[in-house]
Amino acid sequence: MKRTMAASLAALLVAGSVVAGATVASATEPDPADPAPTDPATSQSYVIALWEASYQLQPFFPQALVQHITTTNPDLDALDSFQTKCHTTYQVDIYADDAKTADLIASGVLRGGDESFPTGNGPWFEVVTTADCPEPVDLPTEALVTPAAVTQADVCGPAGSYTIPTSEGVTYSIGGTAVTPGTYQVNGATQLTVVASADAPKYGLEANVQTEWPLTFTSAACPTVPTESLPTPTEPTQPTQPTTALPTLSLPTLSLPEPAEVAPSPTARELPTLALTASTDAPFLAIGGLSLLFLGISFTLLRRRPTV
Repeated sequence: MKRTMAASLAALLVAGSVVAGATVASATEPDPADPAPTDPATSQSYVIALWEASYQLQPFFPQALVQHITTTNPDLDALDSFQTKCHTTYQVDIYADDAKTADLIASGVLRGGDESFPTGNGPWFEVVTTADCPEPVDLPTEALVTPAAVTQADVCGPAGSYTIPTSEGVTYSIGGTAVTPGTYQVNGATQLTVVASADAPKYGLEANVQTEWPLTFTSAACPTVPTESLPTPTEPTQPTQPTTALPTLSLPTLSLPEPAEVAPSPTARELPTLALTASTDAPFLAIGGLSLLFLGISFTLLRRRPTV
């Protein structure tokens, strides 16, 4: 009965509108200057919070706050971009924007039972578990190398040079352009920097190694280095051997008593006289003669001794 009366009333309203025609329509047309009406369903403010659960299975409290926003659109997918961890359980809640929710957000911890959900049917929360983490990839280990040093020569004068060495797993460049190993000539004043880099991905650089060599060449004349004249070496002289004077042997002089003149004995025989001739044996012969003479004199004296 109530549904029939309502239908009749609606029919009368429609008929009245038809009779009024354009006048009724113009009277009810909104003024563009008036503010748009507010929909009561979208005027309420909500707080959407994303929590990270401590465990993947219930109970999974306490939970840590990841992110939250205040909005008039109660969308459970609003914070999906913050679910960045793999194989992790998150909980998304929609709360009423009130003092209780403000205290909960300020604490940063969800223990369950302290939420302030909005009135209505919801849904006001959901639990999401992200995909499993990918299997770790075993990346190849790079061989670590140390770049060989760049050298330079003749940094002064009209011309100079620098040498790029050959170093395994290393590329040398100047101004971003690779340079092949070798010796390069430089004319005049020049400044350049040689940079070494590893040939990735096969090679890597050791830690704390030199990778840049700034080179400076000038056109100024090189300083003259004074030459020192070295003394001519002389051959060492052999040391003079000391001469040792041999001692002079002196024979003692025998003092013999003067023999008394005696008459020659009839039995005495005259000793033959030795004639000495000069020869290389003269000293020895002289000594022998003197010895015989000495023996003769001694023999004569012994024979002349008086007998008692």
